[in-house]
Amino acid sequence: MKGCEGLTEQVFANSIDHMKNLEVINLLSCFANDETVAHIAQGSPHLQYLCLSNCPQVTDRSLISLSQVVKC
Repeated sequence: MKGCEGLTEQVFANSIDHMKNLEVINLLSCFANDETVAHIAQGSPHLQYLCLSNCPQVTDRSLISLSQVVKC
């Protein structure tokens, strides 16, 4: 999804439930925000890598969402 600036939060919210087996998500330069990351964190139990580079709408809240579901 790298560089897909036109994707909205609604697209992620509606799609993530159908992508439970994703292990890698690259959102480089996408319109991702804290709500997007929260949906990904809750809906992607197999996620191993998430790139949020150049996503200025992502804040510390995203790290909190991810830390609540990460299994070490």
